Amino acid sequence: MTNEEIINSFPEHERIKRTDIAPVIEDIFNQAKTYHDVEPLIMKKCEELYPKPELLRGPTPEYDAWTNYFWGRYDKHYNKVDDQFQEWVRAIEQEFLSRRGQVRSYDEACRVAADQWVGMCFGDHVQDNGDRSETGFFGNALATMVADFHKEGITKETIEKARQKFYEYYANEYEPHRISKELYCDYNPNLNLANILKSAGLDDRTIDCICPIKTGVSIDEKDHSVVIEGYRKRTYV
Repeated sequence: MTNEEIINSFPEHERIKRTDIAPVIEDIFNQAKTYHDVEPLIMKKCEELYPKPELLRGPTPEYDAWTNYFWGRYDKHYNKVDDQFQEWVRAIEQEFLSRRGQVRSYDEACRVAADQWVGMCFGDHVQDNGDRSETGFFGNALATMVADFHKEGITKETIEKARQKFYEYYANEYEPHRISKELYCDYNPNLNLANILKSAGLDDRTIDCICPIKTGVSIDEKDHSVVIEGYRKRTYV
């Protein structure tokens, strides 16, 4: 599809016209780094023109209308019957992938993912469980201090061995759709993550303390971007 075809296929709303969307489409194909940027850029503009209604004591007709337009309408059997906006967004993402291709090779993505874990486990990293209360602030600060204490004395050889183990995990064993293969830390690392660090020579106590809480790292199979999952946030590298 050309940019003009994309713009002309936009499912207009009385508050959002094709002329409003046209500059966003140009920005997407000129400036966006990955296809993950497509929906946020579009929604940012759309919500400027058609803000999300407040949800106070339950859905209102205005809230339902907003949701139906952007996220689809369902029948009484919960089957989606109208999803023009999201179908349009997905088509743009596919076009972006067709034009740009993959961010990097899969092997390079494995190395980037490994570097992300090494940076968070052994470098400067602020622990964040998402709690923005005063108690949460001090809890995160304490967890960061404990992690920093346990990072002291870890040798470069151990760090590089861990980097290699992370790389091998993604390169040889990682399967995006199998939860059992996921590398993730809630307040403690899951078995796969702990085993990688253990194989690098770290003890259980150190592993529990240095792993970044509420964090996971995966590789997007569509474009080989590396996805860092935090508490209610997602970053693409």
